[in-house]
Amino acid sequence: MKLRKILFEAGRQISTTFDQENVAQIVLETVLKFMPSVEFVAFYYQLEIGAHLQAVAITGTGDTISADNLLDKRLITETLHNNQTVYLPNWSKDSSSDSKSLIIEPVILGGISMGALAVVSHQPAAFTDDHQQALTMLSNQASIALQNVRLHVESRRVDELKALHETSQAINQSLDLQETLTTTMTISRSLTGAAVTNVYLYVSDDNGYRIDSVVTLSGAMPLSDADRHRSAEIAWDVLVNNHPIVITDQEVNNTNQTSTQTIHTWLAVPITTGDAPLAVLTLGSDGAHTFVSDDLRLMQIIASQAAAAIDNARLHEEVRQRLQQTEALSTISQTISTTLDLRRVLELVVQFAVKTIQVASHSLLYLLDPSTKQPKLEAKASIHSDRPLPAGLEEVRGKSIQQAIQQQATTRVIWQSDEQTAWSLLIAPLKTNEAIIGAISVESSRQNVFSSGDETLLNTFASHASIAIQNANMFRKLSAAYLDLSRKQEEILHSHRTLQALFDSITDGLYLVDRNLKIVAINRAEAERLGATSDALVGRVCDVSLWKGATEELIEIVENTFESGEEKNWESQSDAVSRGYFDDHNVHTYPIFKAPGHVSQVIILAQDVSEKRRWQASLFRSANMAAVGQLASSIAHQINNPLTIIIANAQIMEMETLSDSPDYPIIGHIVEAGTQIRQIVQNLLDFSTQESYDWFETDVQKTINDALSLVAHSLRKNDIEVVKQIENLPTVIASASHLKLLWMNLFLNARDAIFDRFSHRAYLQQEAGGVIKVYVSNIDLEHVKVQIIDNGIGIAQQHRDHLFHPFFTTKTASKNLGLGLYTCRAIIEAHQGQIEIESCQVDSGTTVTVILPVQNQV
Repeated sequence: MKLRKILFEAGRQISTTFDQENVAQIVLETVLKFMPSVEFVAFYYQLEIGAHLQAVAITGTGDTISADNLLDKRLITETLHNNQTVYLPNWSKDSSSDSKSLIIEPVILGGISMGALAVVSHQPAAFTDDHQQALTMLSNQASIALQNVRLHVESRRVDELKALHETSQAINQSLDLQETLTTTMTISRSLTGAAVTNVYLYVSDDNGYRIDSVVTLSGAMPLSDADRHRSAEIAWDVLVNNHPIVITDQEVNNTNQTSTQTIHTWLAVPITTGDAPLAVLTLGSDGAHTFVSDDLRLMQIIASQAAAAIDNARLHEEVRQRLQQTEALSTISQTISTTLDLRRVLELVVQFAVKTIQVASHSLLYLLDPSTKQPKLEAKASIHSDRPLPAGLEEVRGKSIQQAIQQQATTRVIWQSDEQTAWSLLIAPLKTNEAIIGAISVESSRQNVFSSGDETLLNTFASHASIAIQNANMFRKLSAAYLDLSRKQEEILHSHRTLQALFDSITDGLYLVDRNLKIVAINRAEAERLGATSDALVGRVCDVSLWKGATEELIEIVENTFESGEEKNWESQSDAVSRGYFDDHNVHTYPIFKAPGHVSQVIILAQDVSEKRRWQASLFRSANMAAVGQLASSIAHQINNPLTIIIANAQIMEMETLSDSPDYPIIGHIVEAGTQIRQIVQNLLDFSTQESYDWFETDVQKTINDALSLVAHSLRKNDIEVVKQIENLPTVIASASHLKLLWMNLFLNARDAIFDRFSHRAYLQQEAGGVIKVYVSNIDLEHVKVQIIDNGIGIAQQHRDHLFHPFFTTKTASKNLGLGLYTCRAIIEAHQGQIEIESCQVDSGTTVTVILPVQNQV
């Protein structure tokens, strides 16, 4: 059982490895576990048929020894040729040596020899049949493992060819430098199993070459500063010598950095175009002996493919960036030359920095506080303002800003967050002729993304910001000098602020204009009404863009004030002309004299009178209703008494007269006419109680019929036909008297519109007469719709926005006060309903739609 367990464990281990050295080591160590008195074990193998035979050996104590000259090679060759076990129980290497046991087991798979396993024991005849059988089983496992290694190597070669083809396509199809480098590093890691890859981009300068930028691609393993330093050293050696290298564990251990390094094997190849080096590709692994000669060969091929693509991408990126930079710098230069607003300039600098340096996601600008000498954030911009920054980035940025200020040089920082996200920071100091005054930074959540062009552009932005600060400081000094000229200037400024405060505290519109009608000052309330700031409106001419339809009249009274030196008043009119904002405003003008008899400026006060008009409308309506009530009461008293006698006597006569009598129909007409007169009087009495709403279940159809009865004579007089189409309706909770007034106002408006259209065309016989159509229907279970449609003159476009304003009318003042539709809307709002008026064009008629709720929530 123990032997079987040993062989099982060995099979499990070698089945999971694809490295021939690991297979050999497992086989050798397994032999020591079950073979007795072992002096040494040697394992001979070849990965390809006909290839050179490789050998490894260990002693019985597990120490590695050289396999050379341990055994006669003819014995190994004979075993491989015959594919049979060789067992020599009394074997000696030469005549002077003691007898020992030797067994050589061939490693065979499918009849093909792949190697041999040789075991030598100190004792003669030491191996039993069980030992031979176990050794045969172990050899079989080893042959399968070696075959797996062969297949893995072949598969890897196929993958390499495919990867090289894909690399070539990806590199040659892209002109994006970052994409080219990322593709190169990704495939390099995939082919070699490297834990980290770096590309060091170099540019030439007066001293030879310097690093332009570093791009890193790594897995979950964090890199130490020692790793980064070591990688940079190796890249520089490759650049200088223009020759690839592989640094083994032994070579790394000779350095002074092993205590903090996590990478133990390095491979580096130059990326060149012609004889000029462009970059160096470095690969690092945390394992021992990770990179082999094939890896070096593949990386040289990839480097040659990447060289041309990097060169092209650099040229393309340079052209694109220069165009964007030129535009951004031009805008900033223009702004600096036209404004002394330091904060605006600084905000513009960071906005263009994050926009133009496309890999950047954030940009921040700091200025040194004069008192604390510490950097203080003055402006910032970001592409994704809603994304939270990782914890710790602010602290890293603060230290890096301090470093850039102290060193007075551009600083690059790569920072790994707790979320395993690599952040890149590029920081440039702000310099003036005197000293360092701050710093500007750009940041990206990608590692090593900033190029030399980005650095140059950031330094240019820093220069522009420095110039703006210099200009602002100069302006501030000049301003201070002017402020110290005299106490009187301060008093003037104080008076100006006081006047501005008074201006802004007035809620009505207030202007101060000069003789050219240009605005000298305007209060905040009026500026907000015009949709702008006070500063933006100062200097504008008062014209139709500000005063709309009232422009001509307002200019006239302002000019009269300038000429006469007297106060002038203008009251808004309730006529058909639209004056926009001034429909509900009265205007007063007051002169300001620069010298006796000379008006230099005029104050314009626009007072809102809309609330005043609403109260006036309410008072007019109350007075009218009171007059109607008095008239109705008087008429009812004087008519109802004799009318009651007439109806009563007529009813008695009707009862006493035979139905076949010729007088019977006449008496019936008297009763019917008297009843109708009494109903008309009652309807008139209903209008005497308009100020109070009495909510009851109301028949809408009856209120319409009652209203029609009141205006029937007027409609007949104007030859107007009434067409009704009324569905069966539920009763609604409403004030019946107010609904009657609502319908009567709408019927009278329709009558007037029809009269205005047809009165001057009466001579045209072919013209149809006036028609008022009344449609009443259920919208749903909760609402009733009433439509009153006329074929009158219609409503002009310019009047439609003023229909419900109190005192607005298109008729003569003697004919109407302009309260009809205002009253209608008040009644409908009290009933929680809606009213809409539609009139498409002149002579097309008007449709009034009223929607009332069935259950009014009063």
